[in-house]
Amino acid sequence: MSASKVPVSTNHPEEMNSAQKTGELQNVRASNRLNGKNYLKWSQFIRAYLKGKGRLSHLLGTAREIWDYTRRTYSKANDAAQVYEIKVKTAATKQGDKSVTEYASLLQNLWQELDHYRVFEMKSPEDAAILKKFIEKDRVYDFLAGLNPEFDQVRIQILGKEETPPLEETISLVRAEESRRGVMLQPQTLDGSALVAKANHREKGRSDAPVQYQSREGQWKENKDNLWCTYCKKPRHTRDKCWKLNGKPPSHEWGTRGGQSRPQTYMTDPPRPQAHMVEQPKK
Repeated sequence: MSASKVPVSTNHPEEMNSAQKTGELQNVRASNRLNGKNYLKWSQFIRAYLKGKGRLSHLLGTAREIWDYTRRTYSKANDAAQVYEIKVKTAATKQGDKSVTEYASLLQNLWQELDHYRVFEMKSPEDAAILKKFIEKDRVYDFLAGLNPEFDQVRIQILGKEETPPLEETISLVRAEESRRGVMLQPQTLDGSALVAKANHREKGRSDAPVQYQSREGQWKENKDNLWCTYCKKPRHTRDKCWKLNGKPPSHEWGTRGGQSRPQTYMTDPPRPQAHMVEQPKK
């Protein structure tokens, strides 16, 4: 019997380690790879990734020149276009059907991305504080501009302050208004239903109220103060006597229909004079 041959790897441990390192770098997600437009994000990710693997030295020594070349090539070429794109997205961002917290979080992600591309060099701490305050006020305006119309009142209150509140305080004020509206919405709906039911009951009571009349010989004095028409929403008559619904009655019925009766004047023909008859003598 011939001995079975077992394949033996001729790779040295150093080569295996190098291949393993290469494989790890190949596992980097495509979204985190350099594409000519994402240098800042890509460089931050690579630095954090290599530092976590204990291989930050790959960016030093002989590889540093390649790193510096990459930075010079990609870091400034598209900064203006990226800043413009983010500003357009920020201006177009509206609250819509999102909650205040979700809307604010979306804006904060855009602002954080914008900070990657805009780097300001300040000569003094005072200048840095002034710039920070200016940027924060600008973001307060962005946040307020995209809110839904139901927050107009709190928006007016914030803009009416002598000094614009910080961004976090502004978001907190709007969230408080959102919570208040959520609490008050349900009671308002119930109260509205109760008012409608009460109004219907009152209208029904008015419609069923008896109407008193005097005799036809005298002046008409109907008790119409408690009458109410549920059709045209006007007083002093009921639905079954509403002219808008039933039309005007004949002239001889005006005193009893339409809810708009007036004192009636009845004209009678004057008595005709009777001629005196003279009896002729019989011949």
